[in-house]
Amino acid sequence: MEREEIDHIARLCRLELTDAEAERLRGDLERILEHGRRLGALELEGLQPSPLIPVMELEGLRADVARPGLDPGQVAAIAPRQRAGRIEVPPVAGH
Repeated sequence: MEREEIDHIARLCRLELTDAEAERLRGDLERILEHGRRLGALELEGLQPSPLIPVMELEGLRADVARPGLDPGQVAAIAPRQRAGRIEVPPVAGH
C-alpha cells in the first residue's frame, strides 16, 4: 500500500497518524489484505459446511429477555452533568 492510501484511510477514519503509526498500519493492512487474497484463492466448490459445535456450555445462563429501560427522568436524576437537557459525558476519543 502506498502512503497516500494510508493517509486517505486515516482521513476517512478521522485519525491523525504519526509516520510510525502509518507504517505500522500499512503492515497490518497488508497482512489483512493478503489473508483475504489467500481465502479468496481457496477452492471451495463441492465442500459442505461443518455442523456448528458450541464452544461453551449454555446451561445456567439466564434467558435473553427484553425488559423496559430506565425512564428518562430517572436517568436525568442520576446523571452527574447535564447541558441543554442532555447528559454530558467526558470524551472517549481524541478531538
